[in-house]
Amino acid sequence: MKSSILLCVLWLLPSVALAQSRGIALYERGEYGQARRALELELRDRSLGARERAAARLYLAASLHELGENADTRLQLEELWRSHPEQPVDPALFPPEFVLLAGELRKKVIAERQPSPDVKDPMAADSTESPGEPTEEPAASGRSWLLPEVFGFMDPAGKAVGVGGGLTYGSGSFELGARALLGREVGAGLQLGLVLGDGAFRPHVALRGTAIPGLSAYGGGPVVGARFALGPSFTALVDVGAELFKVSESGYRSFALTASAGFGFDLLSP
Repeated sequence: MKSSILLCVLWLLPSVALAQSRGIALYERGEYGQARRALELELRDRSLGARERAAARLYLAASLHELGENADTRLQLEELWRSHPEQPVDPALFPPEFVLLAGELRKKVIAERQPSPDVKDPMAADSTESPGEPTEEPAASGRSWLLPEVFGFMDPAGKAVGVGGGLTYGSGSFELGARALLGREVGAGLQLGLVLGDGAFRPHVALRGTAIPGLSAYGGGPVVGARFALGPSFTALVDVGAELFKVSESGYRSFALTASAGFGFDLLSP
């Protein structure tokens, strides 16, 4: 049984690793062509948070620079400084010539955004901004999602492991889900929770109710975890829950501490 628990823990770890940007990881490995394609895909994801979007655009510009595409490099850096002028460029992570170019373009974009000295009316100064200038699209924090899910779970206290599936509907910050658990005993449950934030990493808190009909055990408790966006449609799920059970028959414990991890696919993704 100890080996089963160890295997389950090892299985949970990749879900956390997948939360990192695939495009940034490819850039750091020197695979600039693949990094470019991955980062362009990430920037199309409307659920990407402002901080993650700025980092993705910076690394896209760096990938283009390494590929020798100077014009596209400048376009991406100029768009970055228009939308996120506070984004740092770490000299320890990027080549010196790229850091120098980024600094020059930041100064150029900031200078372009300054009002003309002879314009007295602030409203008139705002009106001189080009109407065609690209702007960053806001994250679609109010959208809905419908996730069929598969996951693995473990209960270290009860030395139990298993797999499960579920269906979760969410809108804005709220979500409601149903789960089926396949372990030593078959279980079913409902979960009502909040998903916080609007970036690729979203903390999750919920209340969960679980029933084990074969043992006449019913209970529930709090859940904490996180949701990791892996692209426009896929989401990684990691949760830890503590549940108290009312047991009518012997053979089942009154307290369970569970950890679960898995993946969901958004059927409502555009």
